[in-house]
Amino acid sequence: MRRPTASIIMTNYNHARFLPVALQAILSQTWRPLEVLVIDDGSTDSSVEVIEQFAERDSIIRLIRNDRNRGIAYSCNRGVSLASGEYLLFSAADDYILPRFLERSLSLLGQHPEAGLSCCDSAALEENSGATREYKADITEKPTYFSPEEVVELGKTKRFTVGGQANTVLVKRSALTELEITGNYFLSDLKSGCDFFPFNVIAFRYGICYVPETLAVFRITLGSYSSSNKKFGREICTRMLELIYSDKYRDVRSMFRDSEILYRFEHNLILAALANLRFRSILTLGVIGKAFSLSIKRTVWEALPNSLRNICLSLRGRNRIDLKSRGIA
Repeated sequence: MRRPTASIIMTNYNHARFLPVALQAILSQTWRPLEVLVIDDGSTDSSVEVIEQFAERDSIIRLIRNDRNRGIAYSCNRGVSLASGEYLLFSAADDYILPRFLERSLSLLGQHPEAGLSCCDSAALEENSGATREYKADITEKPTYFSPEEVVELGKTKRFTVGGQANTVLVKRSALTELEITGNYFLSDLKSGCDFFPFNVIAFRYGICYVPETLAVFRITLGSYSSSNKKFGREICTRMLELIYSDKYRDVRSMFRDSEILYRFEHNLILAALANLRFRSILTLGVIGKAFSLSIKRTVWEALPNSLRNICLSLRGRNRIDLKSRGIA
């Protein structure tokens, strides 16, 4: 089997203190990527110096500098236009991947070239406490390809969605470039949903590979992208519904509805759909029930003290883990 190639697109803004870990994690992969494009988004700290030092050590690392701070969507789009790998990984500089991420993901994709992407489980690193917790999808016990129809069923019955964390996803470049709109693949007006939408469109069109291993880590720090929990406001919901109901995405419209994955938008999805008669068919009883349930759970969760949160996470199987003891940190 020919080994597919992968480009890693790392976006960075003032994360000089995290860059050494993120870049070294890439250089420590058991299967090396074709290239690492680090898009610096107008950093004012020592980020550029750190990236340049790594680029001098290894030629696969390439620094690309934006003329000013332009945001994650712009940086990712720029990376896509410059990348040459068959598959693309998008990773923020404050997150990192574990040593066998590329090996496990590319190996499975090589067996299933029909898949539009591969994804895996992740772990959250709490910056303040240093605790690391696993987040497992629990949809299969072995590496598996799921067809588009199976992805829809997983969404409905398991509440599974692709790309809860971007650095768990290795996406086929040709599938992503099909989504191009005026030179963009990630739309800035979708804000925190700019990766959720394209990844799930691709999953519905081509199916996915899933590796049931924790192979990626994201940090939760004050003000980070992950710390926002990717809350979707009503404007984002409206824009996403406009896309789903456009001719360009007619083929996956029913899959967004039947999978019920838009419940993640909570009450804002319902408000956005009710405001436009055209969008109301998305509101199945299942998605309404799941949306309200998630809204209530989030409200209660945010009111709990940390001690009770830890107990709840343990009961849900999201136990603290020591990555170093596993030899994967």
